[in-house]
Amino acid sequence: MKYNLFIFLFFCNTAVSQTSISGVVINGSNNSKLPAASIFINNSTKGTIGNNDGTFTVTGITETNFELVISYTGFATISLKITPENIAQYQTIKMFPRKQELQEVSVLSADKDGWEKWGKMFTNNFIGTSDFALECHIENPEVLRFFYNKTNGILTAYSHGNLIIHNKALGYDIRYQLEEFVSDPVQHTITYVGYTGFEDLNTKNQHTIKKWNLNRQEAYMGSIMHFMRSLYSGTTSEAGFEVREKIIVNKNDPAFAEIYRNGNIPLFVKIDSMEYNTVAAKVYNKEVPAYIDLICTKPFPLKNMVLYDSISHEAEFYFVNHLRIVYKNAKEKNAYLLQNFRPQSQRTFQTSEIYLTDDEVIKIESNGLYFDPVNVITSGYWGWNKMAETLPADFRIDQN
Repeated sequence: MKYNLFIFLFFCNTAVSQTSISGVVINGSNNSKLPAASIFINNSTKGTIGNNDGTFTVTGITETNFELVISYTGFATISLKITPENIAQYQTIKMFPRKQELQEVSVLSADKDGWEKWGKMFTNNFIGTSDFALECHIENPEVLRFFYNKTNGILTAYSHGNLIIHNKALGYDIRYQLEEFVSDPVQHTITYVGYTGFEDLNTKNQHTIKKWNLNRQEAYMGSIMHFMRSLYSGTTSEAGFEVREKIIVNKNDPAFAEIYRNGNIPLFVKIDSMEYNTVAAKVYNKEVPAYIDLICTKPFPLKNMVLYDSISHEAEFYFVNHLRIVYKNAKEKNAYLLQNFRPQSQRTFQTSEIYLTDDEVIKIESNGLYFDPVNVITSGYWGWNKMAETLPADFRIDQN
């Protein structure tokens, strides 16, 4: 079954020399200090746990613009945009008890047996089904709250505190403040929104260290982070990416049938994804989708679509329709073929697709972070890669 993946990891940063940021976390309702709050720079390995008196200091910061995330069990998550203008300020963080937004808006009660009912489905769609996912474990599933709507089949969840994910494949402990997870079986979409902090696992075992470094390199090569970094530097072809435009048309549209039959779209070719959709449809006893994918035979003109801002040091990228991105330095994994009902004889290069939900440019940082992430939807291989393959923004391939 083909699902589009919506992963919204909020971010904003640009690198320079090291500095630190300090502050205190208090209860906004009564001004009492909140001990042991979780404070971290979103999508990085930098963070700390607050002191018993609520104070904190995050050191080793190499960003001038970043998002500081503060989470505390039972309280609404706080995110602050830190800039050169306010990084030296002492931060007083006022937190307020989390309102049960999901319960109030949907008029649904949290499922008391949610993890037993939905744990496997959640894990498969949040952690993933790859070989790396087999080495990932959610340490504290009790912080998850599940809400199931029987009318439309939509499953919603959030975490009542940080999810702790132990990733033995990449060598990270991950703190993930899950703001919202939505599985929509009608639209075939998985959406999760949250904040991520990474901590390197410690070991003196050289074999384990080598394994982590190799796995991190494997997770990075061909990833959307790899693509965005190469897009920023103008080296997508050298990095192994082939980008082409894709148009989706309704195969039952008489106008399209006439145009295609007369050969008036020579720049596009049909691809055989319909065969896989047909197999999946038979397995799930559903109708075959009434669309055809048309792929442009000419490479997409990326150089004409990426503008570099010398003031903000960001690259701006915009396109219409869909982009089909093939990573020609690696082929699909067996687990991916299995999930997509394809035999090994049909293994090909890792192929992903992206499209924009809004008519807005993507702003890309040199470290591969891009925003607004809500505007970028991935499917294919990138849609299959999930939390088990996620790397921090300060990951450097040349340092592993």
